[in-house]
Amino acid sequence: TDASISIAKTNDITVGENGCATLVVGDLVTYTFTVKNSGNVSLNNVNVVDNHIGLSAIALISGDTNNNSILEVTETWVYTATYAVNQTDIDNGRITNQASVNAATPDASSVTAQSNNNIPDVITICTDASISIAKTNDITVGENGCATLVVGDLVTYTFTVKNSGNVSLNNVNVVDNHIGLSAIALISGDTNNNSILEVTETWVYTATYAVNQSDIDNGKITNQASVNAATPDASSVAAQSNNNIPDVITICTDANISIAKINDITKGENGCATLVVGDVVTYTFTVKNTGNVSLNNVNVVDNHIGLSAIALISGDTNKNSILEVTETWVYTATYAVNQSDIDNGKITNQASVNAATPAASSVTAQSNNNIPDVITICTDANISIAKTNDIPIGENGCATLVVGDLVTYTFTVKNTGNVSLNNVNVVDNHIGLSAIALISGDINNNSILEVTETWFYTATYAVNQSDIDNGKITNQASVNAATPDASSVTAQSNNNIPDVITICTDANISIAKINDITIGENGCATLVVGDVVTYTFTVKNTGNVSLNNVNVVDNHIGLSAIALISGDTNNNSILEVTETWVYTATYAVNQSDIDNGKITNQASVNAATPDASSVTAQSNNNIPDVITICTDANISIAKTNDITIGENGCATLVVGDVVTYTFTVKNTGNVSLNNVNVVDNHIGLSAIALISGDINNNSILEVTETWVYTATYAVNQSDIDNGKITNQASVNAATPDASSVTAQSNNNIPDVITICTDATISIAKTNDITIGENGCATLVVGDVVTYTFTVKNSGNVSLNNVNVVDNHIGLSAIALVSGDINNNSILEVTETWVYTANYVVNQSDIDNGKITNQASVNAATPDASSVTAQSNNNIPDVITICTDAKITVTKDGIYVDTNNDGITNVGDHINYSFVVTNTGNLTLSNIIVTDNRVTVIGGPITLTAGMSNGTAFTASYTVTQADIDKGYVYNLATSTGTPPSGDPVSATSTDPTPCSSCPVDPSCTDCTITPLTQTPSLTVDKIATPDSNYTFVGDVINYTIQVTNSGNLILHKIEIKDPLTGLNVTIESLIPGAFQIFNVSYTVTKNDLVVGSVTNIATATGLTPKDVPVNATDTEVVDKSEVFGCRSILVHNAFSPNGDGINESFVIDNIDDTDCYPDNTVEIYNRWGVLVFETKNYSNTSNNFNGYSSGRTTVSQSSGLPSGVYFYILKYTSVDDLGNTRVNQKDGYLYLTR
Repeated sequence: TDASISIAKTNDITVGENGCATLVVGDLVTYTFTVKNSGNVSLNNVNVVDNHIGLSAIALISGDTNNNSILEVTETWVYTATYAVNQTDIDNGRITNQASVNAATPDASSVTAQSNNNIPDVITICTDASISIAKTNDITVGENGCATLVVGDLVTYTFTVKNSGNVSLNNVNVVDNHIGLSAIALISGDTNNNSILEVTETWVYTATYAVNQSDIDNGKITNQASVNAATPDASSVAAQSNNNIPDVITICTDANISIAKINDITKGENGCATLVVGDVVTYTFTVKNTGNVSLNNVNVVDNHIGLSAIALISGDTNKNSILEVTETWVYTATYAVNQSDIDNGKITNQASVNAATPAASSVTAQSNNNIPDVITICTDANISIAKTNDIPIGENGCATLVVGDLVTYTFTVKNTGNVSLNNVNVVDNHIGLSAIALISGDINNNSILEVTETWFYTATYAVNQSDIDNGKITNQASVNAATPDASSVTAQSNNNIPDVITICTDANISIAKINDITIGENGCATLVVGDVVTYTFTVKNTGNVSLNNVNVVDNHIGLSAIALISGDTNNNSILEVTETWVYTATYAVNQSDIDNGKITNQASVNAATPDASSVTAQSNNNIPDVITICTDANISIAKTNDITIGENGCATLVVGDVVTYTFTVKNTGNVSLNNVNVVDNHIGLSAIALISGDINNNSILEVTETWVYTATYAVNQSDIDNGKITNQASVNAATPDASSVTAQSNNNIPDVITICTDATISIAKTNDITIGENGCATLVVGDVVTYTFTVKNSGNVSLNNVNVVDNHIGLSAIALVSGDINNNSILEVTETWVYTANYVVNQSDIDNGKITNQASVNAATPDASSVTAQSNNNIPDVITICTDAKITVTKDGIYVDTNNDGITNVGDHINYSFVVTNTGNLTLSNIIVTDNRVTVIGGPITLTAGMSNGTAFTASYTVTQADIDKGYVYNLATSTGTPPSGDPVSATSTDPTPCSSCPVDPSCTDCTITPLTQTPSLTVDKIATPDSNYTFVGDVINYTIQVTNSGNLILHKIEIKDPLTGLNVTIESLIPGAFQIFNVSYTVTKNDLVVGSVTNIATATGLTPKDVPVNATDTEVVDKSEVFGCRSILVHNAFSPNGDGINESFVIDNIDDTDCYPDNTVEIYNRWGVLVFETKNYSNTSNNFNGYSSGRTTVSQSSGLPSGVYFYILKYTSVDDLGNTRVNQKDGYLYLTR
């Protein structure tokens, strides 16, 4: 035998000359499947399969000639199915699918075949990708053809984007590169929010733009948008907005300018300004842009002769030389007043401004609305005279003059008004003054004192004794002159202040004092008590007046009387200006002078002046007379102690031993010394006491005396630490001249006592951990061990820089907590210091089973050497730790819908995650997870105590049909790990999120349970063939009933019943997705004609694996045909109005039969839903659709509508067999091809 089958698949789509078919969404493709028995045995359960999504049920339409549902060797069965074209197909540019057939052979095996020898059926679809964009704005343009806009006004642009092709477009990008435009935002149109511009969609975007000054200056805002998008085949389409016509907003512009001119001259209450020649007038020109456009080439003009250049000083904030709408520019210029202005009594001028507009025209304005600027000047006639003399006045405010000296007076006359003066006359009535003569100033010799002229006059005067006696010369001048209007002006010199020359007068005296003592080369005189000093006093009259009652005074105790010995040549007891008088006196040296080291005294002289006042002077310009006497002061000191030094070169001393020091002080100079002070700054030394030597008890160390002092000192620890006691004494005393003498003991050699020393240290270390009865401590990671270190000074010297060391890794800093009683950081001989440190237990310690460490201490001795010791006599500190190894694992299962169909299917997965935890206190390594049902991926890993890992291990399980039928998947895993020592430890998994409603498997109570959703379902599809109407009794209606297991459980005992046809069969079992087809028929009865339709209901009932019933039904209604001789309405859905006389119009068969179909309306829409044709009483011959629009005009009438897919709606009435009128409708796609 040979069992074989074949299948051929075809479609009814016509492909054009361009190799593609013109299809639109909704077009129907009819597939024909021709199945042949190509073997030599009969085949049953023939099943044609085509899994193309959207394909209708595949129906057998012919071939089973004996209706036995067996594909005989000689038979060819023909099936059909339809498919509605969708947008995805058009986007893909093709429809591709593949059919197969399978059948059962007589020996219960099966045969199968792929259609067309396994070559897919492909329909290539013509695609046309196109896009358009329209751009509008919201600005209203006035009647003048422009819009009134200001800076900051917002323009809202709307961009309407349409898909004008037949394929979907993505990555739609609207671009407008106009600077300042906001981001372009999509606001509507993407109805399904899939970011794909469907063929039927229109997307609307908006963006805003803030108007700026540049736009107003330009008089318009011009920009262009574009759109681009990606097509399904990854190419792109693009379009410019408004068919590449830019969007232009014309802006109304207004260019204008103004200028204001002011000056800085202040007018008085009399209404005029006081100005002089050369005064500077500053003019300020304020220029404003009073329009709405920027202005350039701004030019301020003022043609007043003598005006400086006009300069811009402020306002151009951005320094672009453009007068912005918001700017006010300020200019200044200066003008120097001249005599002509003052003569005229005013200054008058006018300014203007001009500028260029952005349109290259110009604007201009006159200042102050064309009103000139006028400054009224005050006029004034006046004169002044100044009188000076040529006598210099000294710093003391007077002039040194003698009889006969000449004084020259100068008179300076000025015209202080602003008009010329004549008949000028200078007057001075001082007796003895010479005639007043004009010497200069009348430049043009016209005897008129011009405003700009200054005239100079002079006169002389001889000084006499009366002037000197008076001490001054005083006089006053005046001037008078005639004005141009014949009035007169006058003035007193120096504003009516007389001229005064103050004459200096001087009464004075001097005295000089000397002695007869000789000073040696060392700068002092060797004197003894009783030596006589002779003083000489020389007195002079150093002034210019005679002096009487001359008196020489020297108050030095012991000085003899002062005697005049020469100088008063005329013996009149008056010290004349030309005389010098000489006096003498003597003095005997005493011990006090020698003690002071000098003899110091001062003389003075006083006398009476002619005006009864007095004059006085100190000798030698107030410098005392000093005789320095040679002196010599000196002292010495010797220091000893009472300590005995042993044979080892040191003294054995302990704290508290007393040392007695003796200090011997001698006066080794030649002067007595007082305030003798013995100093020894050694800390702890007692007061130094004088015990002998001051023979006369006068507290003065005489030259012949030796004084003895003593002091005691108690030995302290610091001395022993230093190994010696070292100190130095000194002595100081005051000399008679208040200076001091000093000396160091033993010629500056310190006194040293060497002390015997011994340095040692010890350390003890303990911990605070309690050891249990099992000989170990229960510790966990993070537990803190506190160590205590007790350090003692076991020697006799202090120790510093004490350093406790424990190099155990992880130990905290070692801190001193007690013992340093005086907080001096020195370990005294009597002190015990306690330190502590903490150590945090780590996993390594627990893994090792113990913590072992050793401490040490070191310190510096006073002599900079060191001592050291190990803790506990060099025995380490050991803490034994109790150990325990344990492990746990959890397993969690997550169902994964692999194909995302929302149904649990065979092949779906359960993903398992594992969390492994080290529940002991030892590190576990080589941790693995095993599972008998799945392969676990990951590992091995290592976990420290208490740590978990939920990412290292994963597994995936593939769901089987048996699992789905059961409803649950049970699974158990095992985790194993190895501790640092000993045997491995293991644990079986638990479920961290157990299903509380799931049944527990008694054989695996810890199993992870993953529930699977069961969705049992049956589907019955019943179709009547070959058409949907019957006419006569005896007509046969053929039904195809397909029963499909549309759930996910295997169903059994499926009963299929169709009472009308008598079908009643049982399918033993159907796996999910499997189906069986039953072909049955029904013969029409008379009652069916009366009723007008045949209603047929098929049912199917099956059982799940748990015997839960599952039901399904399907109803098919077949209507009776109209049989009044009326032929059926048949719509031809394609025509070609191209002028060839063939198929030129849209034809509806039998629509012209008005007896059968009295009324009708026809509406035709393009693919955008726009009505393009509409009529009543459609006629194929006279009132028909021939490709031209009678609705909205979409193209030129002469060109007709474009080729493409349209949609028709036909509504018509018909008369039934009872004479009643029925309303009917047909609609569908219409293909127009030119």
